[in-house]
Amino acid sequence: MHLWEQSGSPLIPLVEFSDPHVTKTYGLSPDKETLEILAQVAKQRGVEVFAKIFYGDPTKKLCESVDLVPLGCLVIGSRGLSTLKRALMGSVSTYVVNHAACPVTVVKENM
Repeated sequence: MHLWEQSGSPLIPLVEFSDPHVTKTYGLSPDKETLEILAQVAKQRGVEVFAKIFYGDPTKKLCESVDLVPLGCLVIGSRGLSTLKRALMGSVSTYVVNHAACPVTVVKENM
């Protein structure tokens, strides 16, 4: 076990996500196209993008990250579970919307 597995990784600049050493260290397999789009938009808007990787229950870790980083807002994805699946399995996005200490935007998957 690594120390960062309990408290999350350090802040990682977006440009480092294409570094094979970084992806191996944190067990990542980022989508190249998504990273390129994010880098392009960040450059156009003049913002720096950083990521912090947490391990564990995503509902709890996302809510904790709001205070740890700290975040002014949070954007998360939604898999679009059916009402029955959401009731049986729970929904990360629903939990985070109701428990995070900052505004949350949920982006639905484009089917």
